[in-house]
Formats: sequence, structure tokens, C-alpha cells
Amino acid sequence: EEFFLSKIKELMEEPKSDDSFESMLLKWYHQSYVGRSAAVTKAIAGYVIYHFILPSMDDSLKKKALFKITSEELDSLIQKTHGYCESSQAQCYRVIRSFFADSVLEHYIAEDVSENMKKIERGRRKRNLVVYTKKQLNQFVTKAYQMDGIHSVNSCFFEILMGLLGLRPGEVRGLHVTDFDEEKQTLHIRRQIVDEPSIIFADTGIVRYTYQRNIKFTKTYSSERILQI
Repeated sequence: EEFFLSKIKELMEEPKSDDSFESMLLKWYHQSYVGRSAAVTKAIAGYVIYHFILPSMDDSLKKKALFKITSEELDSLIQKTHGYCESSQAQCYRVIRSFFADSVLEHYIAEDVSENMKKIERGRRKRNLVVYTKKQLNQFVTKAYQMDGIHSVNSCFFEILMGLLGLRPGEVRGLHVTDFDEEKQTLHIRRQIVDEPSIIFADTGIVRYTYQRNIKFTKTYSSERILQI
């Protein structure tokens, strides 16, 4: 039994194959990441892989066995993705870290070399917080209501009211008459309607999105709530 357990441990620590960095990255994305990720998340990751990471790899890095990749090579790769967009390096760093972490869990590699990469975080712009007084909000809502009377076809008065209550756009779209309790003066937030992209691929990467409207639960478990209004 001790011999058996020792051999199992050896097998688990050994890489499963000599598959290349490129092939394993694409296999991970299509067979693992896509199936467990939200629509927008997988769309972003796919775009990063096909349009930032793969074009920045030279042929030798693409063909190199995954378990032979070093953190220095990953750092060099991240540097080459600079300039695609404002957040390209940070997005590539995030995707590569996820890929290597999962590869260790699946025992394709024994060590997560991406842990030794230089950490890159997306620089976030500072936003000025604007605080309105109750009087200003009353003026805003009154004006929105007056506009509603003029342009009733393109009305957004209801959406404005719901937004002031802290609802997400998808939650506003997902409201149903049964969510309102006139007697208790409450509003139950329990669903959202979102447009989810379906990705169409080609050899050169993502070529098109088609959007489908879906009814889903709230963004997180704690997002379902009852508001007193």
C-alpha cells in the first residue's frame, strides 16, 4: 500500500503530456473556462487570448512544452502585449495566472511558475464622487416626470426612479408587476434580464458576437432583496 501511494504521488506530480503552451491554453479556454464562466467574462478572456496573447507569442514559445515554460518568459510575453489597449497587460496577466493555476489543479504541470511573475494590476481612473441634495434630486425627478409627459414613447422616468433606488440596469429590466407589494410598500428584487453574447470563432480569433436576451437570477445570492419604498 505504501508503494502504491508513493507511485500515485509520483504520477500526480509529473506533467500529463508534452503538449505545447499554445495548444494547452486553447484547450483550457474552450474545454474548461468557457463552460464555467459568465457570458461577458468568457468573451473578454477569449478576446484577450486570441487578439493579445497569441499574436504576441513567437513560434518557439507557442510550441514549447507547457511544463518547460518559465516565469521570465511569461513576463516577457506580458511586456509584448503593451499598447493593444489601456488594460491589455493587466488582462493578459489575469488570464495567464488563471490558466496556470488551473493547469496545476488538473496536474498538467507540477508547479505554477506564474506565481513568480511580476504582478500587473489595471490602473483605475479616479472618479469624483458627486453628492446631490434632496432638493436637487426632487428637481431632477420632477423634470424627468415632465419630460415623460412630452416624450412618453421614449420614456425613461421609471428607469430613473429605479436607478435612484440602487437597482442595476438588468434588475430594472427584469421587474414584474408581482414584485411590487402596494399594501406593504415593498419591492422584491429577484431576477435580471441581460443580453448575453454568443461567441463565433475563426482561426484568427473571435469574429462576431450574437446577443440573446436571457432571464437570470440576481448577480449574486445576496443581491436578491426586498426594498421598502
